[in-house]
Amino acid sequence: MEIQDARRIVIVGGGFSGSSTAVQLVRRSAAALDITVIEPRERVGGGLAHSSDEPDHRLNAQPSSHNIDPIDEGMFIRWCEVHGAFAADPGARLANDTTFMRRAVFRAFLEDTVAQHAAWPTGSSIRHLRDRAIDVVPGEQSLAVATAGNTKLDCDLVVLATGHTRARLPAAFKPEFARHARVIVDPLGEPRLPAVPPTDRVLVLGSGLTAYDIVSSLITAGHRGPIDVVSRKGLRPRRQQPRVPGQKARLAMERCADPPEPFIVGAGNPPTMRALLRALRLRIREVESTGKTWDQPF
Repeated sequence: MEIQDARRIVIVGGGFSGSSTAVQLVRRSAAALDITVIEPRERVGGGLAHSSDEPDHRLNAQPSSHNIDPIDEGMFIRWCEVHGAFAADPGARLANDTTFMRRAVFRAFLEDTVAQHAAWPTGSSIRHLRDRAIDVVPGEQSLAVATAGNTKLDCDLVVLATGHTRARLPAAFKPEFARHARVIVDPLGEPRLPAVPPTDRVLVLGSGLTAYDIVSSLITAGHRGPIDVVSRKGLRPRRQQPRVPGQKARLAMERCADPPEPFIVGAGNPPTMRALLRALRLRIREVESTGKTWDQPF
């Protein structure tokens, strides 16, 4: 089959989900696919989660947990070994044998993997259109994706991989507050955190992983002023446990194939998201009461 006869697929979003989808489609299709990834950033692979160039902004799990192919948990590890990423970042490996690579490294892995699949032996191709999709118009035989740059892409299938929304001002704040010179509404909106005077007092709204990223970046940059972190519940991300020597974790796809845990079944049929979250929290408390840790709920 010639490439011009290929099935046409448009993927809206070129972060982790969009990049992984493109690669998996190419790998698993015997027929030639003509894939276009619409992503406004200069490169694919980063998205909101992995676009930061800050050296202290790291992945939140082990390298084996970050992969394009769920049945190949060594994919990212092998890439890091081949490209010298482990040797270039000795601080990634902690004394307890846990490893947290920089997000920029994972972005490079995603970008490189997409490039390797951009021209596949089956005739499939992946191209990056640096633009922003604004509409999808259904037709009788196909779909049309319109972009902000006045491009119209006819296709047979559209995959929406737009990811998370950008940070925005809480509704309780007046809109003009966002325009204040000393307010940073979207701290991850640029590759690097905007400069903050080193002796200023900083208030961080929220105490999740992004807050940890910001505090880490400030301290690394030599910030000496007080930093206050506030959130509605005052909770902080919990520490991940060290690896157990000789213990081999089951593949994620194997775990997904198991029957659902009793606490999931008890959440309702079908369960709501609120019911599932409540059931998971209860299960974690039960596990912790036996002396185990929060990340061993199953």
